[in-house]
Order: sequence, then structure tokens, then C-alpha cells
Amino acid sequence: MKELERIAKKSQIDLNEPGLTFASALAAGLKDETLRSFVFDKTQEQFDGDFNFLYYTEKSTPVGGPNYKSVTFEEALFGDPNRFKISNTALDFDPLMQVALRGEEEDLFAIQSLGTDVPVFYISPDQDLDQNPIVPVFYPDGNVGEWDINQVPEDPVLIVGLNERLIKVERGANQRIALSTCLDASDPYFSDGMNDYYFIDDYMCGGTSGGGSGTGGSGGSGTGGSTGCDRDQNNNPDFLDRAKFESMNWMREAEGWLDGAPEVYYILFTGSSQANLAQLPPKALPVVDRSKWKDCGVFTCNPEWLFNINLEMFNWDPQLYGRAVTIRFFEYDPGDSETRSFSITVKDAAGNNQTFTSSTTVSNNDFDLFGTPMEYCDDVTGSDLKIYTTGRFNFAVKING
Repeated sequence: MKELERIAKKSQIDLNEPGLTFASALAAGLKDETLRSFVFDKTQEQFDGDFNFLYYTEKSTPVGGPNYKSVTFEEALFGDPNRFKISNTALDFDPLMQVALRGEEEDLFAIQSLGTDVPVFYISPDQDLDQNPIVPVFYPDGNVGEWDINQVPEDPVLIVGLNERLIKVERGANQRIALSTCLDASDPYFSDGMNDYYFIDDYMCGGTSGGGSGTGGSGGSGTGGSTGCDRDQNNNPDFLDRAKFESMNWMREAEGWLDGAPEVYYILFTGSSQANLAQLPPKALPVVDRSKWKDCGVFTCNPEWLFNINLEMFNWDPQLYGRAVTIRFFEYDPGDSETRSFSITVKDAAGNNQTFTSSTTVSNNDFDLFGTPMEYCDDVTGSDLKIYTTGRFNFAVKING
């Protein structure tokens, strides 16, 4: 306990945090082979596309399979749940608390089971990891240690923290519509009685397919032909076709190894005179595993293009949206809502330049990947497809058909 107190003080974590108790109980329970197998199997299900699962949705699941005599996950960790709740009335686990398998991506795909000495890291939702990267670690043998999260562990580890793919929405149709028009057509992944929890791609009108990695042309930087713009010859919608991080440094800055695959989304600012069309709702890129964002050799890793994203953006009518828009990318991390302001450059339907300050609401933990203008007459078909960069993030847009 003294060692835990020392580390908690160093990491500025409250010893009474419920998640800290959970991480400690999980590490102790991992001495049991049945529980280790249960935890490993649940991470492999990848319910949200990553190696993790929620305690809330699995706590009543038997750890030994569908055998009526088997104890549940909750019982395996804490004993009789009724006695546990009576003796721990202050504990209130966040429904988004998850157990995640993390480490080097190649190791995660090769692993077949959890070892008897697998450590459990605890990531407090209140800890600023940029300012204070030291986190507590619990071991199945009862020992407690610390870890600098700037160092990727050589072997896979388990991490207790909050899920980044689900967004909490207060129950009720009016709340859903007020937050996102996409939610009214989507079903929540689960509910806890007071709130519904939606996947980020439903919340942000994003895509749920595509996102394959592979080889392909790097594109060019064409400026449009004299016989008319590509979009003039084709009235199909624009699609986000491919994307990659500008450098491995920006990928790590946006989403460290602790959090698995990046959750990237964008907001489109247009030259429309209509308020509801001047800023289109955010859209999330399909979530794919972290390894597809990078190409690693023996000694180094480089950013990799994510091809065939196939995320529909909008149907660019220049009379409606203007002749130049600005797109801005973010990597989503849960937190409190905050308003950020940006300098935006667009063109109206007549081609007149406009530069102004626009505000948008994001999470206070979202990482800004910056933005860039897109012109109506940029090349969006063929081998000369224009490649854009924000300085932190690269992408290409095309028209199908």
C-alpha cells in the first residue's frame, strides 16, 4: 500500500478512484488460468475494432463459458456482487471502463494467450499524460510498480482505461437529434438506464466499411483541365479515398500506443451563405487496426497510406457550397466539450475569396491535425488525383464512376 500511495502521488491519482481498485483486482485475478483465458478471448472479439472489451457489458458473463455453475466476471474479481456493493458503496465504475490489450502491434497479432505474469496498467481519466507520463502498474504476484508511457513495453500488457470508440448520449429522442442527426437512424451499442452509448462512426455520420491498406499510386497535384473541372463532368458525390499521417511523430502525438488505433474525423467548412451548410457535421473515418497506418521494417516505421476508405463526404454543388472549402482533421479523445476557433478560407459561388474565423465544438482532448483548403476544380479522378496535406495529415478525395 505504501508503494501504491507513492506512485499514486507521483502520478497525481486519487487512491479512491474506482478504476484503480478494478485494475488491482484484475491483476490479482489473472493468477487464475480460467480468468486469464476469459480476458484474452474477450479482447480478441474486438467489439469496436480494437483489442478491448467493456467491463459493464461483460461483468455478468460466466468466465468459464455458458455453464450455469460458472462464476461471472464480476464474481471472479470481487466475490459475491451483493456483498461487494455493500462493502464498497463509494465505487462507481464508469460504463466506458475497458480492459485493452496493448503493445507493439505485431506482437498483439501474434499472441495466442496471456502469460501468467502479464501486468495491468491503469490510466486515470483525470491524468494529463503529456505532463505526467508515469502510470501505476499492477502485477499478478501482488507487486506494484510504475511505467513511463513514452516507452512501448516489449511484451503485451493489459490496460484499464476509458473506451474511445463509444460516445455517451443522454437518453431521449430530443437529445439524440440535438447532438447529431445521424443518431436517430442508429441503435446504441448498449444503455445503462440513464444514457445510451453509440459508436463514434454513428455519432459522426462516418463510414463503417473500407479502410484497407495496400499499394497504389501516390497521386499528383493537378489543377484541373481547360475543358472543365472533373466535378463538372461527373455529378456523383465526393469520397474520401485515402489518408495517412505526415510522419510517425504526428501519429504518435495524435494517438499513442496506449490507445490503439487512431479515431480520425473531419469537419468541412464551406462557402455557403446558409448557416446550416456553412459547417457540415463531422464525419469519422472507418476504424482500422493501428498497424495499417504504418509500414515497419526491421529498425524503423514509416506512415502508410490507408487506401479505399470510401467515405462519402458531400455532393459538391458550387452554387450551394461555393468554389473552395476548408477541411480540418482531428483525432478524437474523450473529454469535456470545448469551443475552438480557426481561421477558415473559402470561396463563394462567384469565386470570391473569404477568410474568417469559425468556431466549432470538439472534445477538449481532441488532437488537432490541422486543415487545408480544397478547390472545386482540383483533380478528383484518374492518375493525377490531387494529394492534400495539412502539414500533419495527408489525404485524397475522388469521385467514383
